[in-house]
Amino acid sequence: MEFYDCLQINNWKQLTDDEKTEIFAAVLKFFLNPRLSLDWQRLVTFDMCGMKCRTFELMLNGEVFVFIPGQKEVILGWDFGSQGLKTHELLGEVDTIEGDQQKYGTSLTFADLAAFGKSVDNEEEYDDFRYLEDIDRYINQRTSSLRKVDIPPMIVAKRSQPVGTNLRGSYNLVSGNFVGDLAFFDQCQDEIYRTFNPELSLADSLTWTYPVSVLQTDHFYLTQRWEDSDSYHLYDHSDCNYGELWLSLHRAGFQLLSEDAWEFAVGGGTRRLFRWGNEVRLDNDHPFDSALKKMRGENMFGLVQSDELTHYELTDNSDLVKLDMRSTKGCHLIEQILPFSSYYQSNHQVKINEKLDPRFYHYRKGIIIDPN
Repeated sequence: MEFYDCLQINNWKQLTDDEKTEIFAAVLKFFLNPRLSLDWQRLVTFDMCGMKCRTFELMLNGEVFVFIPGQKEVILGWDFGSQGLKTHELLGEVDTIEGDQQKYGTSLTFADLAAFGKSVDNEEEYDDFRYLEDIDRYINQRTSSLRKVDIPPMIVAKRSQPVGTNLRGSYNLVSGNFVGDLAFFDQCQDEIYRTFNPELSLADSLTWTYPVSVLQTDHFYLTQRWEDSDSYHLYDHSDCNYGELWLSLHRAGFQLLSEDAWEFAVGGGTRRLFRWGNEVRLDNDHPFDSALKKMRGENMFGLVQSDELTHYELTDNSDLVKLDMRSTKGCHLIEQILPFSSYYQSNHQVKINEKLDPRFYHYRKGIIIDPN
C-alpha cells in the first residue's frame, strides 16, 4: 500500500498501532514546519454515535491538535429538510421557546449584537414555522449544497481560537492563580485585577457580574472558559484583518480549513444533520448519555466545538463562515439549533481588510497533508 493511501480513513483503521506510529512519524517529518515544537503525541480512540477513529492527538507550540485521516468521495451538505428529526418537537408549542433559551443560549447581550451591527430582533424572511414545509425550506436554504468531494488527510486544532491571539495561559478567578507564561501575565495583571475588582456603588454591586471577556486591543484578550466559569483563558492580542490572518498562518506552516474540510472535520461526513444524532431538544434528562453532553464533548475525530452562538468560525473563503452569532430571544427551535449543524451556512461575509474582533471571530488551524 502506498504511503498516501495509508492515510485514507478506511485503510488507516486497518493499521496496527505500531504501523500508525511509523506512518505518522513520516507525516510529521515531511509536512510539519520545522519551526514548530512538537511537545508530545499519543494515540487516542475517539467515538461519537458509533463512529470511531483511533488516531493521534498531539501538542504543537502549546496547542492541541488531532490527526484526521482523509476520505475519498465523501458526501457532504444537506438537502433533506427535517428528515430524521422528531417533527413533533419541531412543531411544538410556541410557549416552550423561553425555556429553550437556557439550552441554546448565548452569552452575548443585545448591546454586543447591536455594536456588531446585528439585529436584536432576529427577524427572518420566513413564516412562524407552523408547518413542516416552512421548516424544511428553512433548513435546506441555510445548509450547504449536497456534493461528493475528496477530503485530504489533515492535522487540525482541537479547539478554535480567537482571531489575532495566541494562548498564554489560564487564570483562575477564585484562587487568583495563573498557569502559563508568567512574564506575559505580569504585563496584564494590574488591568485584570481592576477588571474583576471594580469600584462599585452599593446599587451597582447588586447587579454587577463578572465579564465573559475582556479585550485590550494589541495587548491581551481574556475570555471565560465555557467548561469552567471560574477560569479564563489569557491570550496575547494583535489586531488583524482576514488577509493578515491568512498570511500569518501560512508563514507559520498552517492554513485555514476549506468549507469541505471544516464540515468533514466537525461532522465526520455523517448523513445526519447534526453530528451528535437526531435530537433537537437538548434536555439533560439522561446525564450519562444526553444529547447536550454529546454536543459539548469530543466528536469522532476528537475535535471540540462551541455550544454557544457567540461567534463565527472562519474558513479559507471569506464569503463562507460557519456557526453564527445571534440572540436566541423569540427564536423558533430550529433557528436556535440549526447553526450547530456542520452543514449550516451563515449569511455573514467577512471583508478582507476589516479588522476582526476576537470576541466575534474564531478560526481553526490546519495542516493539509497534500502530496502534490
